[in-house]
Amino acid sequence: MKAFIHRAIVTKKEKIDSLLKLQRGTFNKRSPKELDNIFKVDLFNLNTTKDLILPESSLDRMSLSSQEFLVNALTKYNSTFPIEESMNRNFDGFKGNEQTMHSLVEYYLRSLIMCTYEEGVTITSGETIYMDNGLVKGTHDFVINKGNLPILTLRLAKRSKQAKITPIEQGFVSNIFEMYTQYWKTPIWPHYGCVSDLNSWIFLKYDGEHIFRTTKIYKLALHNTSILSLAVKILNIIDAKV
Repeated sequence: MKAFIHRAIVTKKEKIDSLLKLQRGTFNKRSPKELDNIFKVDLFNLNTTKDLILPESSLDRMSLSSQEFLVNALTKYNSTFPIEESMNRNFDGFKGNEQTMHSLVEYYLRSLIMCTYEEGVTITSGETIYMDNGLVKGTHDFVINKGNLPILTLRLAKRSKQAKITPIEQGFVSNIFEMYTQYWKTPIWPHYGCVSDLNSWIFLKYDGEHIFRTTKIYKLALHNTSILSLAVKILNIIDAKV
């Protein structure tokens, strides 16, 4: 039975790889139609993915000093941006541009890692995406690594020239392709993904066979509960408690 399942997975991978080789351009140019054709996944149809259930946020994971550091660091960094480009206490309150979004997400992630891990966890940005055959498929926005193993690939929402695609959907599409590629580099552990526009965070997982996603869309706003609750979700993924 195990041999049969393994062969089915390998056959499916070979089919997907052959389709990816035919694509022109990078993963951030892929369309929802391509995502459906290759992975049979749709952001707006929860039946096309399996449920990814994240544990309830327990602040026991973070020391009080780490909690205070993260909240204060993000609040102070946010204050360096003009009001119209900054975060606020309201959910979906960030209306800034993509450059500011990138800066705030990166600062939040790096501050979180800095205050919760002594060593062994790193974040790379702008890393080149290579397929198995050496084809370059663009660059990642962020990858969180544990040792030499990539754990979570995060893609930011991105405006598309395709008028009917929302920025969060474009990020979602790209992230699925990225997760697939990252997993097969080291297929020993499920690989996680995340797409975010700073306001909203959707988490994903790929285990070599199935694609999972959180049905709940997690939110980030400039208040303690939101900042820390999301932080614990990310830490649970890095700690492999999902």
